[in-house]
Amino acid sequence: MRIVKVMVLVVAIALVPLSIGLVMLKQQQNSQQALDRSLATQVNERRTSLQSTEDEARTTAEVLSQNPILNSIFTDPGHAAANRKKIDQVLLFLGSRIYPNLLGAAGVINNYDRCARSAFGRKLQMEPCKLDIAHVARGLEYGPAQLDTLREEGQQWVQATMKLEPGQVYTGKSTVSTDSGRWVVTYSTLLPPVAGKPRGMLYFELDIDAFRKGANEAVARARLKGLDLAVIDQKTGGIMLSSSSAAVVLGFAAPWDRRFVQIAHQKGLSGVTTINTSKGRLRVAWQQISNASLDANKWTVVAAAPASSGNVITNNPIPVALMGVALLAIAFIMGRRWVRTSTQAMTDPLTSLGNRRKLVVDLQKALPDAAETAPLLLALFDLDGFKNYNDSFGHPAGDALLARLGRNVQIAMREHGGEAYRMGGDEFCIIASIGSDGQGPIIADATAALSERGEGFAIGSSYGSVLLPQEANDVGISLRLADQRMYANKNSGRRSAGRQSADVLLQALHERSPELGDHLVDVARLAAEVGRRLGMSGEELDQLAQAAQLHDVGKMAIPDAILKKPGPLDREEWEFIRGHTVVGERIISAAPSLSQVSRIVRSSHERYNGSGYPDGLKGEEIPLPSRIIAVCDAYDAMIGPRPYRLGMNRDNAASELRRCANAQFDPVVIEFFLSVVDELARAVAEEVPANPS
Repeated sequence: MRIVKVMVLVVAIALVPLSIGLVMLKQQQNSQQALDRSLATQVNERRTSLQSTEDEARTTAEVLSQNPILNSIFTDPGHAAANRKKIDQVLLFLGSRIYPNLLGAAGVINNYDRCARSAFGRKLQMEPCKLDIAHVARGLEYGPAQLDTLREEGQQWVQATMKLEPGQVYTGKSTVSTDSGRWVVTYSTLLPPVAGKPRGMLYFELDIDAFRKGANEAVARARLKGLDLAVIDQKTGGIMLSSSSAAVVLGFAAPWDRRFVQIAHQKGLSGVTTINTSKGRLRVAWQQISNASLDANKWTVVAAAPASSGNVITNNPIPVALMGVALLAIAFIMGRRWVRTSTQAMTDPLTSLGNRRKLVVDLQKALPDAAETAPLLLALFDLDGFKNYNDSFGHPAGDALLARLGRNVQIAMREHGGEAYRMGGDEFCIIASIGSDGQGPIIADATAALSERGEGFAIGSSYGSVLLPQEANDVGISLRLADQRMYANKNSGRRSAGRQSADVLLQALHERSPELGDHLVDVARLAAEVGRRLGMSGEELDQLAQAAQLHDVGKMAIPDAILKKPGPLDREEWEFIRGHTVVGERIISAAPSLSQVSRIVRSSHERYNGSGYPDGLKGEEIPLPSRIIAVCDAYDAMIGPRPYRLGMNRDNAASELRRCANAQFDPVVIEFFLSVVDELARAVAEEVPANPS
């Protein structure tokens, strides 16, 4: 007790200088944080601007390469001169409209030309070379004689582009253009293949000034705040652009200014640090612009400002010393309590196993030592039958069961040198090093330990396992992967309630109208593929497919006299038809697991311009799955026969869809849909054998 009183007195004496020290420390911290925020803001704005310019140029190259005019000289060699003129016009448009005053040069290269060359008086030989078949620079077209001198095979970016797949874009290293004499960045991509071969290559140069987009404003703000803003090469630290010399390209690795070399070697994508230079200490924030594998340029944006000399301790020695004394006293008093509470925070009170927090801590410690030759097993277990046990015998009995199973699995894991944890509820987890026998015995022992049978009950478990570091080297990712596998195992062998309900409705619809059932299968197949192209996956894609199959289920309430009428419908009959989506929603929503599907079905006959039914939704107010189903349904209806007409051919149906874009249908969905239809048609054509006659 006396010791405690002494410590309390020490703390009381230290409170006044401690308060002073804290105020001084807080002021210094606030000043440092304000500077760091200012630096980070400037860096982020500049990085965003540069990345936007880079992304825009990549997109321009990718989109422009799809223009069939650029391939015309390969597909129509009989009109080479006329086609070259058309290509020149496309390239000139790139310079006059998209990048005015910034385009150094642009061209199209024939990847497979062979050129005649001689050496030391020997006969001419045909050797591979890359010749420009079209080239523009400074707004001027190159004629045949000038083109014959442009052989690009020695360019580094040409060789790199030849290794790409069509649709990929390569960004060449900054260099001086042979056309303009200015620093440029070259973007290049392969044209779509001709007869299965990538015959052509598109490239264009952007003047480095393009990367000063927004520079004047950013530089002005930086100077007002006393900051130095620069873009450096990640490999050398050499300065490419600088706010102190905004109008001049300094080049890379300038020998007279090596301030940012150590920043170039930082491993993080962004950060703030202090560096020492010949002119004093600098506080520097940095963000890397691009780490794309197809990008020869690796740039980092930095913002720098003078940093205060010294540090917290040297600037505030007395307050810091008093703070240390006070903290030691507080630590002595609170230490034992802290140890006690921290232990409790890591332990599950019911089973005395480690909890989720303890598992994360242990995994973070064990992961660095895990290797492919000595992997670590992480397995999550979810008890099967525990809810029924709880309902039958009560929660106290359920808690007692969890405690028993926890002890069993802990004993089993210690025999394997591992550890067991309770994640909460009826979920447990184990980690253990895998020996020569593999993971099988460990999983088997854990499964047995988490099983119990008795009169009127049977407890088992489902599990999901992950090998570290082979399958994951991050704690969060490994836990998510194990969780996904556990629930996949738990649900395997049984179909979901939603799927069962959907199958019942589909069977009823097929019995009522077999031809309608076939139509829905086709619509669902097309819709799923379009949804996949538009980035849907998992549960979202499954809901789309179910809604596509069920979108006409409300037609079961429409009399056959209307549904199969051979002629046009009158107004009253149309009212029956227009109500089928609402009826379908009511039918489907009777199964709670299909509630989201029912909402998609309700909107499947809305129109993009708002003239559809039942709610008159417009544009993106209509759910994307409903917009996809509308296009697929209309197409399949057009190409299939009806009681009152024959079906259209594929080209006419596609033309009709495009005619109704922005009115009845989403134009983006139409383009993705037609690309799917074209691919399916090509696949069918390739499978059908040629007629031998």
